[in-house]
Amino acid sequence: MKTEQYCCTRLRLFCLLLASVCISLQLSSCATQPASIGFGTTISGATPEGRLRIEILRTAQSMLGKPYHYGGSTPRGFDCSGLVFYSYKKAGITVPRTSRAQYQRTKPLPTAKLLPGDVLFFSIGGNISHVGIYQGGNIFIHAPVSGKQVTRDSMASRYWSAHFVRGGRLL
Repeated sequence: MKTEQYCCTRLRLFCLLLASVCISLQLSSCATQPASIGFGTTISGATPEGRLRIEILRTAQSMLGKPYHYGGSTPRGFDCSGLVFYSYKKAGITVPRTSRAQYQRTKPLPTAKLLPGDVLFFSIGGNISHVGIYQGGNIFIHAPVSGKQVTRDSMASRYWSAHFVRGGRLL
């Protein structure tokens, strides 16, 4: 019985090790392979647009946990549109600095057509006042409000779904 438990434990450890090696290889693979960006979402890096989307998302993901700072657009602190501005700038794309200007610049998209790296707009108080970067799987990355940090949230949450206006494409 103890030998059987020992074998099962060793097999589980081997499977975990194998899974971590596979994930490492996938994340470090060349740009022509699909890249995992979390929550079961992958993007093909075979096209220039795919590579840009990967870079935008990886930049936004690397800012998770950074503090909210009104008017901020650097890793020292971000507001919502500052995070979009910074993430796109790191990918070599210049976008407007404010959420309203970003809204005006985007090509409107229905939710079903959203791709990772697109932006989501929210109205709080009647105007476009919040923006986030769509990650895929109904998840987006954003800098929510003073006292919080850059985080992931679900578009399906009661709060965000009630304030969602539309998605848009800046690429």
